[in-house]
Amino acid sequence: EAKKTRALEKPFMAVFPKRFREEFLITLANQKEHFSDLLAKKFSAASPGVLDWTTLPLIEQMAAVEIDEQVPVRKVTLSSFAQGLRADVGAARWLPNRSDAALLFFAAANRLLMLTGGSQARWAEDHFVLSSQSLFDPAQPKKAPLFDAVPFGGWALGKVQQTLGFSPWDWSKYNPASSPREESTRLFPSELLLTSTGVPLTNGSDLGTVEKTEDLAELLWALSDFLKATRQGGVLAQHFGSAQNLGALLDPTRPVVFPQEGRLLAMGIVAGVLKNLTWPEGGHIEAVDPFTPEGGLGLRFHDAITLNGRVVGPASTRSLSALLFSIAQLRRSLEGDADVPADLVALLPKLDQAVQVGALTLVAQGQAPNGDFTETLTLSPQTEASGGWKTGIPGVRALTQAYARSETLVLKLSLIAGWESLERLRVHASQEVRLDEGLRLQLLDLWVETEAYGVRRALNSSVNWLVWETFLKEKR
Repeated sequence: EAKKTRALEKPFMAVFPKRFREEFLITLANQKEHFSDLLAKKFSAASPGVLDWTTLPLIEQMAAVEIDEQVPVRKVTLSSFAQGLRADVGAARWLPNRSDAALLFFAAANRLLMLTGGSQARWAEDHFVLSSQSLFDPAQPKKAPLFDAVPFGGWALGKVQQTLGFSPWDWSKYNPASSPREESTRLFPSELLLTSTGVPLTNGSDLGTVEKTEDLAELLWALSDFLKATRQGGVLAQHFGSAQNLGALLDPTRPVVFPQEGRLLAMGIVAGVLKNLTWPEGGHIEAVDPFTPEGGLGLRFHDAITLNGRVVGPASTRSLSALLFSIAQLRRSLEGDADVPADLVALLPKLDQAVQVGALTLVAQGQAPNGDFTETLTLSPQTEASGGWKTGIPGVRALTQAYARSETLVLKLSLIAGWESLERLRVHASQEVRLDEGLRLQLLDLWVETEAYGVRRALNSSVNWLVWETFLKEKR
């Protein structure tokens, strides 16, 4: 029997890769044929060809919240907003139909506009409404008309005229450390109540007044994907048009659907997120004295902040892992991008430093000697932890990113210990029990990342990669 198996193995392996690839591509193509129907469902359209742009929701429909019968309001979380942005960009990158890809790209770019906020001309069924001040002036017959303006979006939460409220973001001027602090600080709230035009409501409650590290990590990851896909030579770069070529926006035969300046919105949001993360007096990352028992490696991480300061309590390993992963992704996306402003270019080395120090903090305060990851960061030594897959996968993904950049021995040993921890989880996992869908996808992503960044080769025989490959195929 063993001789028969060996005799069949060589011809099988000679044919299998090609056949598998052909059948996989056929299946993928069949799925893509139905993508227009999925787009129609996403945008609440009657059919793929019927998209009413005057009522089209740029953000997926959420559950309605009952507040006022006269004002339809929907609840949106920053996390779901960011995940939707990343999903739109990811799907647009792989769509063969140019119009479908352009539609998703347009939705993704307008998410950035919605978050930033501003004003737009009021639309009344079939025309823009002129302002009452836009009367014809015989002395200036060529004067452009003025339209009645209404606000849209603007998700910056802070003190507006001494009252808690929302306003548009001004990315070029935003600085949470400006004086007076209570007037300059703005948050990316974790939850929002939105009107049909994306304008957030405070509703006199504390809904969304907390800004969470995990939400910002999700947002940075989504922005990284957007910037990578739209940079020069990127798969979605064709959908941006320069100021000198805006006529292409009106040409249905051209793929341009958004001005090139739209990329600067993404850069501005990145800068705003990084400022809130590193703001010395109240940001998510606090510089502390490393020569004290509580100082650790000189950085303390916080899961959430409010307008009144940091939320007291230990940070979770999941939020730190998510933050390190997203910063590493951002670092790769910005590198070599000609559109990156000079102040962001100057931040790149600091991003590298943050990932390395953060990874060492994760190892020192969030990983037990046996490789398990704890639920929260702690200075107290632990022999083992019980975080399971939910802390193990994000922890190993974060260490993978950090090690791929520095290849330091301590991170390599911690990675090996992390895989040993995942191995124990794999051994105890029943074949009848399927991983949670989100965790399963994270594990598959981790598998791809270990190969893409050369980590699998670096760890070599320290991890039984063949066993893991078999396990992942069984869980698909």
